[in-house]
Formats: sequence, structure tokens, C-alpha cells
Amino acid sequence: MEQLTFFNYLVVILEICAAILGTMYYSKTKKQDTSVKYLVFLLWINVFFEVLARFRYAIKSFESLFFLKGTLFEHNIWIYNISIVLSYILYITYFRFNLVNKFLKKTLMILVIFFAISTISNLIVSDVFFKELSTLTDVLGSLILLLSVLFYFYEVMQSDKVLIFYKVLPFYIAVGALVFHLIIAPIDIYFEYVNDSNIVFRRLRGVVLYSANIFMYTCYSIGFIVCLKRNKSY
Repeated sequence: MEQLTFFNYLVVILEICAAILGTMYYSKTKKQDTSVKYLVFLLWINVFFEVLARFRYAIKSFESLFFLKGTLFEHNIWIYNISIVLSYILYITYFRFNLVNKFLKKTLMILVIFFAISTISNLIVSDVFFKELSTLTDVLGSLILLLSVLFYFYEVMQSDKVLIFYKVLPFYIAVGALVFHLIIAPIDIYFEYVNDSNIVFRRLRGVVLYSANIFMYTCYSIGFIVCLKRNKSY
């Protein structure tokens, strides 16, 4: 348990580092790379929701927060349901702005609108919002994100950027986001059907979740650092 707590704090620290580095990158390249604003916004939203979600543990630990007992802040599932929807929308929008092909850009625009309408409607009309992570959000979001990353890689392979792929920020974002969501989405879907008494799987899920987060935010940080050193975007 102590080890998992350590990884928990490590993930938050890496999130904050990636958000700070992203802000630094945006401040120097916003005139050349307007799409990065969606990424920076995403990173700070993730930090905000991570801190907000931890109110659940603070309420249990500090008597001064007794007035929050029995409120929405005593549970954090609804926080993650909102965060996941926003994350997918911003991810897909970020990759859309890094595409050149008008057909691919239009396709992603239609898909992100469809995703937003479908997932938000599902959270409103169903009872999952306060009870569990939305399977629809995970499945649909992962599929569209995967498609947006494939669109990006397809364009890179068809252009001169293939020669400098490791020097461009979207490459690091694509690798980090792709690996994270391909690993976590299936586990979260299966997690909904696991009995609460299955401690082994729950612990395994925690280790995999923290490891995937560490990999993703490390990729983002490396990408920002590499591109900051070049002091320009591609």
C-alpha cells in the first residue's frame, strides 16, 4: 500500500512538471504552434481534477473538513467521468490541428462532436455518473484517439517530417497518449465487472495505471524539453 501511495504522489508530480514545461513551451512557441494551447489546457485540467479528486482522502484524514462529509466531494468517480470526457476532446482536437489533410481534419471534427454528444448524453441519462467510470467514454474515446494518432502518423510518413519525427512535439504526445490509452482502456472496461473482493486484480490495476501514467507524462516532459532546446516548433 505504501508503494502504491508513493507512485500516486509521483504521478501527480510528473503531471505538474509536464504542465509547467508545457506552459514554458507554449510561451515561446505560441505564434508558431497554436495547437499546443489545447495540450497545455489539457495538462492543467488533469492537474486540477487530480487535486480535486484527492479531496476524498483529505475529508477522511482531516477533521477540519468535516463539513464536506456527505457531499459530492466525498466521492471522486464523477470527477474522473468529467475529466476523461474533457481529456479525449482536447487530445483529439490537438491532433486535428496538427493535420494538413482537410478530409482527415473534417473527419475528426465530426467524430469529436459525435463523441461529446454521445458521452455527455450517456452521463446525463444513465446512472453511471456517480457510480462508476463510463465504459462508453473509454471505448469510444480510445477508438477515436487511436484513429487521430494513426491519421497523424500517416501524414508524417507521407511528408518530410518523417526525417525529423523525433524532434517534433506531436510525436511524443502521440506515443505517450497511445500507449497509455491502449493499456488502460481495456483494463478499466474489465474493471467494471470485477468483484470488490478481488484485491489482487485491483492492486495490479493500480500498479499498471501508475506505470502507464509515469510513462505518458515522462514522454510529454521529454518532448517539451527536446523542443524547448530547439526553441521552435515544427
